[in-house]
Amino acid sequence: MNDSSPYATMAAVVLLSGFLLVIMFALIEHRQEVRDLKLQHDLERIVEENEELRRQNNKLRDTLLEMTEHLETLKDLDELMGPIEELQELEIIEGTITNYAPLDPNAIEGMCFEGDPNITASGATVRVGRTAAADPRFPFGTRIWVEGYGWRVVEDRGGAITGNTFDIAIYDKQTAYARGPHERIVIVDWRDE
Repeated sequence: MNDSSPYATMAAVVLLSGFLLVIMFALIEHRQEVRDLKLQHDLERIVEENEELRRQNNKLRDTLLEMTEHLETLKDLDELMGPIEELQELEIIEGTITNYAPLDPNAIEGMCFEGDPNITASGATVRVGRTAAADPRFPFGTRIWVEGYGWRVVEDRGGAITGNTFDIAIYDKQTAYARGPHERIVIVDWRDE
């Protein structure tokens, strides 16, 4: 037995060494798998972070585009401020509209005109399509837009023309009487020309 003992010991050492080598290779392989799993986990985390950064980038791009559109809108609004300020000098009222025909050959002095039928109270020449008579609170030269008639200029007065009544010069006395008083929207342009 003593003779086989060194062989047995050597065989046990070889066997034990082999076993240790197998364990060592298994540990190395396990460490490699752990390292691979960690790398895989790190890679997945990086991919997720990359996707999150891409989403944030897209959101920032959309916000930037929206802000650019708002900036363009603000520029447009700034350009409109001039017209808006001008609009503040316009007044929209409801007016009673009548017609008079001082140029009609059958016009009656005292009803259709005073003095020269061709001359308004302001001294301007009566012009159909332009001349309107209004209350003295509307200075001569005031531009008015009358629904259904368009733009007119206050150039005349009349004894019965008070408040928001506007008398529009037309050619025919019969048409003026036939139309009678009627309500219309009137825009008064208070800007000095």
